[in-house]
Amino acid sequence: MIDGIKAILTDNLEEIRNNPLIDFEIPAKISVQTGELKNQDFPVAKYKGLFLIDKGSCIVVKGSIHVMNNDGKHNYNKFGLSEIHLALYEMANNLKIVTNFAKLKNIEFGVNLLIDYEPRLFLNSLIFHKGKGFTFQTGRNMQFRECSHSQFYIKVYDKGLQNGLNQFILRFELKFIKMEKINGFGIKYLSDLLNPQNLKKLRTELLRIYNEILIGDLSVVPEKLLEKDKILFANGHNGNYWDTRLPRTKNFEGGETSKIYRRKIRAYSREMNKFKDILNETGADNRKILIRELIESESDNLISKTINILDQSPKCLELTVSETLGATQEMSRIDQVEDLITVEDKEKELSRNDTLLYSGKNTHTDNSSINECIVTELDISMQKPGSRFLCTDGIKFYKENNPEIWLMLWKRLSSNWHGCVEEVQIQEIHHSIRNEYFNKIHNTRRSINKIMNDPALFNQLYLIHPDKLEIAGLTCKTL
Repeated sequence: MIDGIKAILTDNLEEIRNNPLIDFEIPAKISVQTGELKNQDFPVAKYKGLFLIDKGSCIVVKGSIHVMNNDGKHNYNKFGLSEIHLALYEMANNLKIVTNFAKLKNIEFGVNLLIDYEPRLFLNSLIFHKGKGFTFQTGRNMQFRECSHSQFYIKVYDKGLQNGLNQFILRFELKFIKMEKINGFGIKYLSDLLNPQNLKKLRTELLRIYNEILIGDLSVVPEKLLEKDKILFANGHNGNYWDTRLPRTKNFEGGETSKIYRRKIRAYSREMNKFKDILNETGADNRKILIRELIESESDNLISKTINILDQSPKCLELTVSETLGATQEMSRIDQVEDLITVEDKEKELSRNDTLLYSGKNTHTDNSSINECIVTELDISMQKPGSRFLCTDGIKFYKENNPEIWLMLWKRLSSNWHGCVEEVQIQEIHHSIRNEYFNKIHNTRRSINKIMNDPALFNQLYLIHPDKLEIAGLTCKTL
């Protein structure tokens, strides 16, 4: 579903620059005017169709993550949520890109549709979108139409022809060059693309804009129409017709408040609606309806492949070797984690079963005055009273309000978790904090028990430092 991206990297830059898998070089270009060989301004590294441009204070990564996922070869196959996980995992693991802090500047998203007729027939049916016509580019391996707006482009083309396939594949996509609207969906960083709810929002936007496009079908013969409607049917299939008839505010004194402008824009809308009615009456909108159904089903499949798993309790993407694919190919597997139990509940449960470790004296003191995490020493006053550890609510608070602390907490994650959805990473940070405390208790207790269980001529208890006994929640009496 996601194709091209452009993101700004400001973290982990030295590790990216020193990565042995890529090589930053200063490329040269030949001036068209003079033929002079000139060096580009910034070093550039290539990786499977991605370009990394080192600008000193940041690194810009751009290109198709769909192509990268296919080893830099193509982007005509399906690319859904599972594949996005795999691609971002590869970027995090191989390129050392911190996806949580890779800020998106451009994004392309859309679907490849397998159809049973030549895509050019649909391309020829595209007429108009929101006061803009479609350009048409053709070539040996290209049949491409585009409608440009200030914040985004609509791109529709023959993907099968582009890749020399013997299949009819139509690509419909949007490219956002300004991210205001996309940011409003909660998509600001590369890692936000791992959230299926965010992909649903992109799917909704894709369908909304598709619905707005004026699409006809000149192959339909409008025999039963009135003569004036036949004329509108013919004229309406020409984008220039609507472009020349569209009232522009700049041409009217007072702009949108001008009575003449408002009268003309109402007349324009009536004529447009009449044309749409004619398309519906003649069946000339059938092609648009069928393509919309394909966009709906294909985009839904791309997201829902793993959405049931991810919505429950997601775990980081794992890479496994599939015997059916061969040892050199990898497939993604997203596993569920077991239901989470709160720290307080786990402590209570363990205290009932093991009074040695979880005695009332050691673990159930009055915590109402505690305002700091006992592991990180960070303020946790934003959490519920009595909290002992920095939990998910507190971690989310620091993410939204203190980027420096969030980065410090994020560094607790191993690289295995870098390609995961943010919700999972927050849970894992919480687990690492909790485990740092409890593992110390468990490990110390196991060491003490091992000593006490070994045969000895004398009581070894008194050789164990009292601080160790206290950490393990043990006393001479309990032993």
